Amino acid sequence: MRSTLQRLRFALGVTAAVGAVLGGAASADAQGGEPQYFAIRGATVVPVSGPRLENATVIVSRGVIKAVSKDATIPDEAWVIEGKGLIVYPGFIDSFTDVGIPAAPAPAASGAEGGAHLQTPASRGPEDRPGATPWRSAADEASLSDKRVETWRAAGFTTVISAPKGGMFPGQAAVLNLGGERNGDMVVRTPVAVPISLQPVGNFVSFPGSLMGSLAYVRQIWLDTDSNLSI
Repeated sequence: MRSTLQRLRFALGVTAAVGAVLGGAASADAQGGEPQYFAIRGATVVPVSGPRLENATVIVSRGVIKAVSKDATIPDEAWVIEGKGLIVYPGFIDSFTDVGIPAAPAPAASGAEGGAHLQTPASRGPEDRPGATPWRSAADEASLSDKRVETWRAAGFTTVISAPKGGMFPGQAAVLNLGGERNGDMVVRTPVAVPISLQPVGNFVSFPGSLMGSLAYVRQIWLDTDSNLSI
């Protein structure tokens, strides 16, 4: 079984590839058994830039928009959606959230007064990384059962970059589409980032229990990871 430090090495190594991954996300294929082509015909289209187009057609191939114009050629095998009287807008992207990841159950309370005095164990060495769960993956935990998915969609958001929450290294982020029939349909690309929080874990009698301790903790993990990746 890999140690926590080994998982952190992997997770921080992934961060270096964020730009390249997101740059290729637009070419990702849609998942599922839908037709290769969709066509929205006769709609009013409001593009990202430029004036709105009346009676226009939008061609989508495997999740990627291929054409938006009044004279776009619709492939014979396309699933045609009549858009007369409808307005097509670009979908918004929430670039950092935990939408699509149901809340984890609260940790069991401890202490003499039913959890009134929760304690965080002190770190016991370089392999003990409190507040670090880099093996968690948004892609593995993504679920359409999260009630916020429908709320975000109703507000015009179609895609999110979502990551687990909790701790200083909570896990790996993924690009998720807020739609589909199965949880796996949501995943566009993973992993794309490893978020870092400077919110201290523990208290002043355990490390890291302050903002200064959090800065030192993140810096030390970075140094440990960098030295091991260079070997």
